[in-house]
Amino acid sequence: MISTSAKALYHFVRGRIVKSPVKYHADSFPRMELGHTPLFFYKPSGYSFEREFRMLLTPGEHESVRGDDLGRHVPIRVKKIVRPVVTHPKASKEFKTKADHRLAHFLRCIKREDSALLP
Repeated sequence: MISTSAKALYHFVRGRIVKSPVKYHADSFPRMELGHTPLFFYKPSGYSFEREFRMLLTPGEHESVRGDDLGRHVPIRVKKIVRPVVTHPKASKEFKTKADHRLAHFLRCIKREDSALLP
């Protein structure tokens, strides 16, 4: 798990990116009446355990979106937003070593740790 904070995302992710915690409501909540972005930022209350935070890049005036778009490059200062990287304590040694090598190469200031929540 790679963690960050909403504060870091609000501060360091700029541009036309709409940022918001997901709002959880009853299935009967009329999301369609609020416009096109509520479908992205509202979920049924049964998913409230997820405590999601989402970001949505809105197309610019002269941009279009095709059905086969896989995403857009958005420059983000990753070193400013990534917090501790936590792995499952039972993850394989190979996986943990790979994660450590990636962090050493891309984010030297961030260290990996095992989760203390599970035995």
